Amino acid sequence: MNSSRNYGLGRLRLHPDPVSPDGHQAHRDVMLQASPDGRTAVLVEIEERYSDHHAMGPEQEVRYEISVSDLVQLIRAHGARL
Repeated sequence: MNSSRNYGLGRLRLHPDPVSPDGHQAHRDVMLQASPDGRTAVLVEIEERYSDHHAMGPEQEVRYEISVSDLVQLIRAHGARL
């Protein structure tokens, strides 16, 4: 029996966030994914700006990384117990 696991699979799309900071439409996707080794979680924000339904400029991608143990501590400290 093979006991190896692939922890890095999966991406959770948290929510699409329509934003309009400067009068132009923008769309931001926020996703949470595991690193390939499963030791960290990565929050990925991708923002696209639009003018009259046409893309303006390149997408901007920002990534934040946190260890799984720190993420668990944050959820326990700030999350609602169900």
